[in-house]
Formats: sequence, C-alpha cells, structure tokens
Amino acid sequence: SVGIISAAAQANNATDSTPNASTYSAAGVTGVTAANLAAINSALNSANIDGAATDTGGKIQAIVDSYNAILAAADSTDGNATGKLREGADRF
Repeated sequence: SVGIISAAAQANNATDSTPNASTYSAAGVTGVTAANLAAINSALNSANIDGAATDTGGKIQAIVDSYNAILAAADSTDGNATGKLREGADRF
C-alpha cells in the first residue's frame, strides 16, 4: 500500500481516483475520503513530493494532515481560518 502511493508520487501519475482511499487506509493513513481523494492525490504529482517523501506511512500521513488543514481553512468563510491555517502552516 505504501509502495503504491510512493510509486505514484515518484512517477507523478496519481489520478483523481488512484491511489484510492482503500490504499491509503491499508497503508495506515487516515483522513482520506471520497470528498478529498482527488485533492490529496494531486499533491502526489507535485515536484516536491516524490518516492522518498512518501516511503513510509508516517510521511504520507503528514502530507494528508497538511492538505486537510489547508482544505479546512479554504472553506469560503472569512475570518475563521486563523487557527486551522496556522496548524497547517506549522506542518510545512
């Protein structure tokens, strides 16, 4: 499972639905749902996220947690992102 995610990150070939939420779950990663899967997978295709950055469940979990913090802050509600965004920014 970690290998599938890491391979997708290395090849920059993750899609909106692959790796799927079950793959993340099997890797011990939480917080990946049908609602955020495409956004999380898009992170795997970024230049800074490669196989080495995703070669353990803990590293993948950190990416998911950071992305979820950003997605939570980007909720179109003015003034409520201070704590949420700060938590996400501290992870980078």
